[in-house]
Amino acid sequence: MKKSKTIIMLLMFVYFIIPSVVKASGEIIFDSTVCTTREEQDAKYEDCTMKIKSTDGTVITGFSGTFTLNNLTLESVNDLGTWTHTNEELKYKFVSSKPIKDETSDVIKITFKAVDKAQDCSATFKSEGMESNPPKCQIVDDAYYGSNGEEVSKEIYESQCNPKCKVENDKYYDSTGKEVDKDTYNASCNPKCRVENNKYYDDQGNEVDEKTYNSKCSPKCKEDGDTYYDKNGNKVSKEAYLESCGLVENPKTGSIIPPFLIFIVAIVTGLYFVLKTKNKMFKI
Repeated sequence: MKKSKTIIMLLMFVYFIIPSVVKASGEIIFDSTVCTTREEQDAKYEDCTMKIKSTDGTVITGFSGTFTLNNLTLESVNDLGTWTHTNEELKYKFVSSKPIKDETSDVIKITFKAVDKAQDCSATFKSEGMESNPPKCQIVDDAYYGSNGEEVSKEIYESQCNPKCKVENDKYYDSTGKEVDKDTYNASCNPKCRVENNKYYDDQGNEVDEKTYNSKCSPKCKEDGDTYYDKNGNKVSKEAYLESCGLVENPKTGSIIPPFLIFIVAIVTGLYFVLKTKNKMFKI
């Protein structure tokens, strides 16, 4: 009789855990298939691994529920993998740092102890709902999650999530959000041939000194109202402008005459007088 009684007790203990299932979004696996029985001295323990299974493409990031124990005490709860838990007595909340999608994940290792081996034992976990809050603009275990929380390629992640035309922690991000070197960043982001906040940017967007800026960006030999630019693009006086660019000012009108026009006028005038002289000689 003693042997038969022991077998009955063992069977009762093996099947004391009742499955809890959450429909549609996934399944919490918490039954005898994930438990092992051990006996130490006169005490019996059940070590179980609670699992959660995502189905139909559902993303699960957490769930909560309450344990109900009959003739059992909860000895220990240890988090597994990416899961962490908080609790108030037998009410537990589980959160994973990595989204669970179309996979089965181990959540906790939990140990129960029978209060009285001779009595029936049971433990149930009643789910109070699952959470689906996938990480947005995060990299988790080499997986990229975009602005909508969907897993995306690295390129899409960069375009959606990385800062644009910004330097952060010595990292350069171009106009598309891609991490690049400084030169590529300058070419993509910095203003070209502009002066901003007393900083000069050349035709490639590189920050330069004023002299280099003038040589690359300022107009050459140009008059803009009362502003004059020499052949190197520097702002200069009218006199320096005329000298640098080889121009001559008409003393009567004040207009600027390029040297080549003066040369052409001189040739035409010379030819006119030569032809006029020859015409007179022909008449004589």
